[in-house]
Amino acid sequence: MTLSPGRIGINVGFISTVSPAATLASACQSWYPGSLTRTVELNPKSALVLSAITVIASDGVIDEAEMMDLAKIARGDRNAVNTAVRVLEGITVPEAVDLVAKTLNDQQRMAAMAILTDLAMSDGVLAGNEQIILQLYMEKFGIPEDALKPIVDTIAIKNDFSIFS
Repeated sequence: MTLSPGRIGINVGFISTVSPAATLASACQSWYPGSLTRTVELNPKSALVLSAITVIASDGVIDEAEMMDLAKIARGDRNAVNTAVRVLEGITVPEAVDLVAKTLNDQQRMAAMAILTDLAMSDGVLAGNEQIILQLYMEKFGIPEDALKPIVDTIAIKNDFSIFS
């Protein structure tokens, strides 16, 4: 897998020039109706939603469970979702990571990393595409890997339902 400066999409190279933003916009419109045409500026909440979208869309598909996760993160804030979708429609993943990093302070960056890691590991596995996206955020946020290890370990325990089988 390689990371190229394209938009999120379905491609064996993971990032392509095909964006699912229109599909996501349609899905979000059903959950959070509103205009998607105004000029936008990120705030911390919309930056978190944008970062979550980049992680959940990393495999090119956003399923119902991921939409539910996104709804939990947005906490009913349709403006944050609409803003994130509008921003994503015109930028690449690395550009999204840059925008999110510029919007969040250090405390918000660490919390965002925990949330994004939990999203990526919700099935108990950190897949390749998700790992690439998390690595981009970790580097751009300036968070060392050893600072995330306890978070990753806790999330791995939290999401390991096999111990109950």
